[in-house]
Amino acid sequence: MRAVAAFPPVRATRGPSKYLDVWDLPDDQVIELPLNSMHQPFDEGARAFTGFLGTIAQNPHMCPIRYLNWKDILEELKEECWRLVEQKYVVSTNPTAYAEDWDVLVDHWYTEDTVIESEKNRDPHSKQEDLHTAGSCSFAVHAAKKAKVDERPIERARVQHYIQYCILVKMDLQLIL
Repeated sequence: MRAVAAFPPVRATRGPSKYLDVWDLPDDQVIELPLNSMHQPFDEGARAFTGFLGTIAQNPHMCPIRYLNWKDILEELKEECWRLVEQKYVVSTNPTAYAEDWDVLVDHWYTEDTVIESEKNRDPHSKQEDLHTAGSCSFAVHAAKKAKVDERPIERARVQHYIQYCILVKMDLQLIL
């Protein structure tokens, strides 16, 4: 018979990570940020990159708390944040491709069929409880780890099943302990 814990175990932590290794990087060094085919960071550097972005967002001089929405932040502050990211990371971008894709995407959003479908899906989406179950790693990171283990790419539809399996295994281990 297995013992079932009344409360989930509390993770022992040492406080928030400050990503000092990234902040203290010498000016002549940058970190290569690998991106997958969907331009998402993956592999080992993805977690450090998103954590570093979090430290920028928590910096009151770069992202003042009085702005409740990123759209409201002054352009100068956004540019300062981006300059800092470019000082620490090599982020490959192709602005021309994004601009072309953006025009196509916006045109698609405003088609009558898309507007109707969006309104139809809004209510069920608001009732979802588990929007993201991958933990602190993004789906792209989980997919990269699984592809490395299997030595072949994983289909996007299979990533969610893999993550759910990992969560069940982890929960089972916690219940046993």
